Amino acid sequence: MSLLAGVAAVRSVPGTALKWPNDLLMQGAKVGGILVERSDDVTVIGLGLNLWWPFAPDGVGAVFPADPGEGSHLEIGARWGAEVMFLLDGRGWPVADYRAVCVTLGLDITWEPAGTGKAVDVDEDGGLIVETEEGRETLHSGAIYHVRTA
Repeated sequence: MSLLAGVAAVRSVPGTALKWPNDLLMQGAKVGGILVERSDDVTVIGLGLNLWWPFAPDGVGAVFPADPGEGSHLEIGARWGAEVMFLLDGRGWPVADYRAVCVTLGLDITWEPAGTGKAVDVDEDGGLIVETEEGRETLHSGAIYHVRTA
């Protein structure tokens, strides 16, 4: 669900890309993220975005270089919500679209708990396929923390 919501975010916020599994990047800086919470009966999907941040720390950015004014958050939110609903009504999640905007693919990465390898693909279930010295391994977002470029 978070990967589908990420595709919707990239479609809704021009110039963005995804870092597996759920970070939204613009020019290499994190500008937002997706959060999904589930209970027995309800799934809540959220998108957090830095709309503008004049003096952001290294590695963090914003969608706009200056205050975009009133209403920009509503426009982005409406586009994103409509796109999420459109994708949920489709047949499966758009894994090919995710792969096309995932900047993690092709990079040497490290992850916790201890691991290193090259990110080579995203599988149909949203797992990140990594080529390690021992062979291919699939990382799943609930079990892996802090995927970083090596």
